[in-house]
Amino acid sequence: MRENIYTLLIEDDETAIVGILKCLETAPGVNYIVTVVKSLIEARQVLMSFSFDLVILDVTLPNGRGINCIRQARDMTPNTLLVVLTGNDCEEFALEAFNEHIG
Repeated sequence: MRENIYTLLIEDDETAIVGILKCLETAPGVNYIVTVVKSLIEARQVLMSFSFDLVILDVTLPNGRGINCIRQARDMTPNTLLVVLTGNDCEEFALEAFNEHIG
């Protein structure tokens, strides 16, 4: 039997959403049950009613960017595994995210 992982995907790019969902569908032994929202505002609303095992966060959202976006997500779900997506190849950003204890 496959393990269910309740996942919140916070991403505003449709192409990225499709790609991430395809990757999650093919994970062996795991059934990702995914809720997709496109902003931190929507994420807050969903998190008031549901809890998740995993949050996947794009750090370039229309209403939040970078480390502040990560901090907001962490504040909303302090005990949930948070995976950060970014196209930013800046070493400084990666170190700052690491120092925020983001995995």
